[in-house]
Amino acid sequence: MTMKRTDEHAPSRIKPNDYEFIGFDYYGPEVGVETDQREIHAHQRETGGDYSEHAHGGTCMVCGASAFYVAVFYYPKTNVYITVGQECASKMELSTGASGDWNAFKKAARASIEAHAGKQRAFTVLCEKGLQTAWYMWTADCNDLPVDETWPIKNYDDGSEKIIGYHLLKECMTVRDMVSKLVRYGSMTEKAEGYLRTLLTRIAKYPEMMAARKAEKEAAADCPTGRTTVEGIIVKLAWHESDFGKVQKMTVKATTGFMVWTTVPSGLDAEKGATVKFTVTLTPSDRDKKFGFGKRPVMWVSPEEKAVEKAERKRRKEREDQMRSLGCWDYCSPNYGKTLEQVVAESRQNQVAEHGDMIAEAV
Repeated sequence: MTMKRTDEHAPSRIKPNDYEFIGFDYYGPEVGVETDQREIHAHQRETGGDYSEHAHGGTCMVCGASAFYVAVFYYPKTNVYITVGQECASKMELSTGASGDWNAFKKAARASIEAHAGKQRAFTVLCEKGLQTAWYMWTADCNDLPVDETWPIKNYDDGSEKIIGYHLLKECMTVRDMVSKLVRYGSMTEKAEGYLRTLLTRIAKYPEMMAARKAEKEAAADCPTGRTTVEGIIVKLAWHESDFGKVQKMTVKATTGFMVWTTVPSGLDAEKGATVKFTVTLTPSDRDKKFGFGKRPVMWVSPEEKAVEKAERKRRKEREDQMRSLGCWDYCSPNYGKTLEQVVAESRQNQVAEHGDMIAEAV
């Protein structure tokens, strides 16, 4: 014989207005379900209350059924909490309020269950392939991951542009993105696996690479001042807006180690990685003595090339002077608009004709 319930939470004695909805919880067999436990526990710490100890049977403290999805209500009169299944919450007219959307909670719970399963699969896949480092990099706090010391975060708010930190290493960002996709889709291609392995190798060697880079920079020469001939390799190219439209800029690493940022010289078909030699006016940076800014760059020309160019300029001038003397540019002259070669050829023809006429008269 079933005993009749006499506690205040029995179905026949519940008064909906006496209860306050706190959040949702999950009592099912799945793990990793996102619930409102954090909010529930916070509310319990504030009130000092605990769950009601009345006899009820299952997880629903109203009817005693075993419900997976439950809503947690607070009963201020006795400072206790009860869990209620969806069906009882509806029958007893327990309003869950604006945050009590059963459908949204169940949808989020199912999504978290699937996400947890995806995480388990991803962890297993990475461990089987010897790439578990990628998993720990995905789950780690960003503050515990290596940063790129060449990619500073500056404070622009006060106009100082003071370096206040560094961005996360790009390889780490890529690894985290690839693991996220593995969690979502459950597998990765051989190409992706190879690339992930390469990224992890780069990250492992990053401290060694940065140490070598620092040593190289310390050994580099300081950027000179004034008009200087620079020979080096183009390490970066970019287009920038100016008062005269878009201009192409280049960063060049000189053979002696210092870096130069300047406009691409006229006539240079610049390519990243190409060797270049040019003359430029340099101003060293106030923040880095091994970095300089260049103005009025021109391509460097060897003495031999200068001699050839000078001879060519002299030849062109002599030709222009000769054409001017023959009236090639004088619209009143019969030679106007003709080339030097045309005038010379016509002059020879006239001489030959004259010479022939003279012979005929003599005969």
